Amino acid sequence: DCTIAMVGKYCDQGDAYLSVVKALTHAAIATRQRLHIEFLDSSNLEPDSGDTTTKEKLLKCDGIVVPGGFGSRGFEGKIEAIRTARVEKIPFVGICLGMQAAVVEFARNVAGITNAHSAEFVDPDSPDHEDIVIFMPEGDRFRMGGTMRLGARE
Repeated sequence: DCTIAMVGKYCDQGDAYLSVVKALTHAAIATRQRLHIEFLDSSNLEPDSGDTTTKEKLLKCDGIVVPGGFGSRGFEGKIEAIRTARVEKIPFVGICLGMQAAVVEFARNVAGITNAHSAEFVDPDSPDHEDIVIFMPEGDRFRMGGTMRLGARE
C-alpha cells in the first residue's frame, strides 16, 4: 500500500486534479502498489487555521504532491506541507504552483531569506518581501490562467 497526500485548495471539486490522480494511478500500477490518495486542503495547514488533524494526516503519508492552482488562498499551507516533506524526509513533488511554493519554502527556511515570496501574490511596491519567483516581462499580473509557456527566452 502507498498513501499519497494531495495538498491543494480544490480538493472538494472531484475532477480538479484528475490528470495528477491518473498519473499516480498509473505509477501505482507500474510499481504494483495499492494507491490511496489523501486529499488535504492546503488552507487547513496554514498557521491560523486552528486545524491539527490535517497535519497529522499529512505525516502519515508516504509521499506528498502539491499540484498547481491559481491565487494566494492556501499558498502558505502549501509551503507548510513542503516544509514538512523536507524536514520529515517524505518524498515530494511540486507541480506548477507547487514547485513555485517549494522554491519559496527553500528560500525562507534553508537559504535564510525569511521574507521570500512570489511576485504573483504580493504588492510589487511593498518593501517587506523579496521576490524569489518573478513575473516574466510578458506576463500579466491580473489575468490568471492561460499564461504557461514553453521554450527558451530570447
